[in-house]
Amino acid sequence: MSLWNRAQQLPPDALRQVQNVYGDQFPIEVRHYLAGWIEDKMQQWNDIDPENVAHSQFAHSLVSQLIQEMENKALSYSSNEDLFLVRIRLDEAANLFKTRYLNNNPLALVSIIRECLKTELHLVQQHEN
Repeated sequence: MSLWNRAQQLPPDALRQVQNVYGDQFPIEVRHYLAGWIEDKMQQWNDIDPENVAHSQFAHSLVSQLIQEMENKALSYSSNEDLFLVRIRLDEAANLFKTRYLNNNPLALVSIIRECLKTELHLVQQHEN
């Protein structure tokens, strides 16, 4: 079972802690709708050291791929009225990532995503043991 699926099954207090690590900088909707892709790239997120500027190009590439996935996912929802708001939210987040992180500081977004995943994993492991 994926980390995200396990996180969704946490007790209410722990689930609230997971929700609290997400915000405008990395919307929980992005985590939810791209959970599989994000987790498939888990090793790559972990391989990048956000403190090492030499990793900027690798971070730029990964953030660029994430943005492309978000745009593709939003586009795939364009014919589904029920997912209209999701499509808007994914598009907004993709634009935010482009302007705030992609060319300015992709390492910052990598750091945020790593912290979110680390918190999820910690809470899931804590409650599964």
